[in-house]
Amino acid sequence: MNQCFTLLLLAKMRIVMVRGMMVGMFNKMTFHFRFLSTVLLVAFVAVLPAACGDAEKPKSAPKPPAPLTLEQIKTSIGKNKAAVVDLKVMAAKNNAEAQVFLGDSYMKGVGVYQNYSMAWNWYIPAAEKGHAGAQYKLGVMYREGKGAPVYPDKSMHWLQSAARQGYGPALSKLKSLGQSVLPEKKKI
Repeated sequence: MNQCFTLLLLAKMRIVMVRGMMVGMFNKMTFHFRFLSTVLLVAFVAVLPAACGDAEKPKSAPKPPAPLTLEQIKTSIGKNKAAVVDLKVMAAKNNAEAQVFLGDSYMKGVGVYQNYSMAWNWYIPAAEKGHAGAQYKLGVMYREGKGAPVYPDKSMHWLQSAARQGYGPALSKLKSLGQSVLPEKKKI
C-alpha cells in the first residue's frame, strides 16, 4: 500500500508540474489544460489501487461478543462489567436462575451496588415460578425486614413453599422457628 501511495503522490506532483508549465506557455488554453490534467489525475487515482492489488474491500462491522453463559457470569461477576449486563439481560428474559443470581449479587453487593430492595425485586419473579432458593430468600427477607417490610405471614408462606420442595435451608429455618412443614393449602 505504501508503494501505491508513493506512486500516486509522484503522479499528482508530475501532473501539477506539467499543468504549471503548460499554463505558463499557453495562457490562452489554461482552462483546457487544467481540465485535462484533472481528468488524468482522477483516472490515475481510480486505476492505481486495482493495479497495485490493494483494492479496498468493504469492511464489515465487527461482530459483538457472544453473551456469556450463566456459569461464565458466576465466575466473572465481580471482575467483568459485561457479565453484569449479560446477567441483567438473562434475568429480564425470565430465567429464574439468573434472577436469583442477580438478586444474590444485589444482596451481597458483588458486581453491583448493594441494594436489598433490588434483590427483593429479582427474587419475587423467581419465587413465583417455584424456585426454592428464591422462595427461601424471600421468606428470610420478609422475616428480617431486609429490602421488604416485616411480614410474618408472607415469611412463613415463602419458607413453607421452599420447605415443601425439600430445600434444606428452609427446612432448617422452620425447625429453628419451631415450625414444621405444612401441607399446601387447597384452593377453593
